[in-house]
Amino acid sequence: MPAPAYDLVCTRVYDMGSEMAMAFGNAFLVEDVVADDLTIFAEEAGIARDTLVEELKALATAVRAHAPILAKSDVYTQQERTLLRKIATSIEGRAVHLLKVASESPGKE
Repeated sequence: MPAPAYDLVCTRVYDMGSEMAMAFGNAFLVEDVVADDLTIFAEEAGIARDTLVEELKALATAVRAHAPILAKSDVYTQQERTLLRKIATSIEGRAVHLLKVASESPGKE
């Protein structure tokens, strides 16, 4: 069962909605996240914005590299691989958006 990736995109992949369980700054949709939301999130989490951005970039880059590979793994049935490809595609879109946001300066939206 594809549980680890499932936790990243559950509701979107199953067409149950696109809202995140928690806001990222003021945004509940990944596509609505802007640079200022990273600042708000970092402040609320009690970490430096630069640390958040570094972690976000590392995780988004790793997910983009590994999700497509995992989606092709022979440990899954064909039906599971089909679902995992859908999850990998969703993850890719979110990661690309967050990488773009992480490279922007706050206050310039």
